[in-house]
Amino acid sequence: MAGAPWDASLQHLVESDVLDGYALLTIVGQCEKAVGCLDDEFTSQEPLPLSSGQFFEPFAGLDRGPSSFQLCGRKLMVFSKSETSLYAVSNRSDVYLCVCSLPQGVLLAVFRRPHFPQTVIPMIEKICDKLRR
Repeated sequence: MAGAPWDASLQHLVESDVLDGYALLTIVGQCEKAVGCLDDEFTSQEPLPLSSGQFFEPFAGLDRGPSSFQLCGRKLMVFSKSETSLYAVSNRSDVYLCVCSLPQGVLLAVFRRPHFPQTVIPMIEKICDKLRR
C-alpha cells in the first residue's frame, strides 16, 4: 500500500506543514507506514507496541472507547467521535490526533496549531473515505 494515492495525499499534507505526521497501523499488528512525528513512535520493521491497542479499542464494537490516549509522551483527550473516527486534543489544545478506522487497520494523523480541527479533519476524512471503499 505504500506509494498509493492515500499515502501521497498524506505526504503532501506533511510537506505542506498541515500534518506533523501519520501512521497506518494494520489489524495484523504491523505498522504499514509511519511518517514525521510518528516515525519514532512506530517502526515499520517491528511489531506494534502493546500500547498501540488503545487505537483499535474504540472500533472493536465496545460500547465505550477510551476517553484519552497516550502518544508521543502526551495525554490526549477525546473531544469528538463517530462510528469510524475519533479526535483527541492535548490539554493545552496545541496538539491534535485523528484516529480513523479503516478496513486494513487504523490511520493516526497528528497536527498542531495554528491548524484547527475544522480545517484539517475534513482533509483527513476525505482520504479515509477513499480507503474505506
